[in-house]
Amino acid sequence: MSGGAQRGGSDVASNDDVQFDPWPDVAQVHVEWGAPAALLAAQRGDLVVVVDVLSFSTSVIEVVERDGTAFCYSPEELDRAGSRDRVARDHDAVVLSKQRSVSAGEVSLSPASLQSLPLGRRVVMTSLNGGRCVAAAADAPWVGIGALTNRNAVAHRVEWLLADGVASRCTIVPCAELWSGPFMASQVGDLSEVSAPLVRPSYEDLLGAGSIVSAMGTHVRRSVEASMAAAVFESHEGEISGFLTGCVSGRELVERGFATDVALAAQLDARAVVPERSIGDPAKRFAHRGD
Repeated sequence: MSGGAQRGGSDVASNDDVQFDPWPDVAQVHVEWGAPAALLAAQRGDLVVVVDVLSFSTSVIEVVERDGTAFCYSPEELDRAGSRDRVARDHDAVVLSKQRSVSAGEVSLSPASLQSLPLGRRVVMTSLNGGRCVAAAADAPWVGIGALTNRNAVAHRVEWLLADGVASRCTIVPCAELWSGPFMASQVGDLSEVSAPLVRPSYEDLLGAGSIVSAMGTHVRRSVEASMAAAVFESHEGEISGFLTGCVSGRELVERGFATDVALAAQLDARAVVPERSIGDPAKRFAHRGD
């Protein structure tokens, strides 16, 4: 017998014979977690939507809402380029502070700090989670930034791109969180021997991904994961503010003094822009096009 093993009178295929693709063939919208999902979706030619509700996505949306341009990088990409300041000079852009709490006139990953950003500014942006997912999706035909604040706009944009044949499927990527961020590490201690990377599913990102799926028409075929994400959103749609304030990431921000950021992120459909990057666009450039 070749290609398998005899067990209990039946042929059992060896692991080498198993061909399994976790992306469902029949679905037009799928939800999958983190930077590996963004990378694999891009390799498959999917549209990719990066969802990091607290706070990368919400902050990028705030920049683009003000007719600005966001240049989105992973921390590793900025290190390879020399420094974030050097990248900012190359793009004639301002750069986010490394600290979330900033003085008047400075900007950071705090969406509240971006409320006074002058119109049309160019900003270099990064984060441990959202920035890495954007970098992983670099080869996708289209990458959009989604959150609760622009979920309708993103849903309609994706529907248009699917109908136009830009891709046959969209993968929405809730970014997840890390236990190893500076604040979390001080709370939980050194977890480096437990697991690497130290990823924690973030239910605010699942809520954001589900909100986008929920806003799509019923003609868009959903994977099981997309349907489940939509069900999470629809079961909490009337209590978004409380959901965000009560989840681990929201409670962390409130404890650190950033309750306003959580409140801003909870404003469903407050923005009508979609920060997007298509192949052929300048590297890392996210702006609103809305064809």
